[in-house]
Amino acid sequence: MTIQRRQLALRPIEITNEQLIEILSTLKTNMTAMGNNMAADMSIVQEQIGTVEDKLLNMNSRINVLATSSIETITDIDSLSRAPLVSPTNTMANVSQPAFNAPYEFSKKASNDVYAHIRNLMWDPKLKTINQVDILANESKPRWNTNVFFYKSPNKELVVRLLENLKRKCIHKGFREANFRARLHKNFISQNHTRRLLVYTDNKEAIDLQMKRDCDFTMQMAAMSNGESADEDFENRTKSIVKIVRPGWRSDEFNTLIKLVDKYVIEAMGSSAFQMKERVFTSVSNTAVPDDITSKLPQWALRDGY
Repeated sequence: MTIQRRQLALRPIEITNEQLIEILSTLKTNMTAMGNNMAADMSIVQEQIGTVEDKLLNMNSRINVLATSSIETITDIDSLSRAPLVSPTNTMANVSQPAFNAPYEFSKKASNDVYAHIRNLMWDPKLKTINQVDILANESKPRWNTNVFFYKSPNKELVVRLLENLKRKCIHKGFREANFRARLHKNFISQNHTRRLLVYTDNKEAIDLQMKRDCDFTMQMAAMSNGESADEDFENRTKSIVKIVRPGWRSDEFNTLIKLVDKYVIEAMGSSAFQMKERVFTSVSNTAVPDDITSKLPQWALRDGY
């Protein structure tokens, strides 16, 4: 069987100039459209890439802030716990007479931020947790010695270290050294008052029995005078005492309760009780009941007429 192959002859196509121009015009239009589509697609891709880059940068900045914040917190605590106690200097002279009245007004938020920073640096006597890491971290923080005055060693040296930290970390708040010291003093008073409150809580049954009444809600910080908290005076340059100026609105029963609680405080201190300064009653102040006294304060704690 013989296979025959046929040769196909190619015939030339005749195209007029008008047809060629039309074909080229169509081709140009199609190419332009394709280019526009590709440009639009590339624009979308670039926009998506930019969005991803922004998210990565934002994520990275958050990680950096978190890491920096954690490191700074650990560094603050570590520097306070490791820093050696320094000897009194010119700075100490300022600590000896703390200025508790700040000359400038600050926003409540700024003031609260400073208080929060101080609380974060200091040992928390009322920490409630079973997490051993938190417990160990709390125990490693510096604490006030509530057996001595705010401007006596070792509190005096601790004040200097805390002031240096506050001036570095809270400088943007606009506070001056006197403002920081006033807030440190308030933190000290708060912890001093906490000791009295804890002693009452631990000995509530015995104290209530001696007072022959329920003394709940009496150990409010606002009910204590500044003198009972931390004021100091010197007699004969050898003996430091606390001069007590009792608020006139407190009843005799309330004053008796406070003295009784202080006796339990001294008993709880044991051999360290000798560090407590003698408290001397001097006068009664004609003051109104503080606004921040809660309504839970029992009526018997108020003197007649208040």
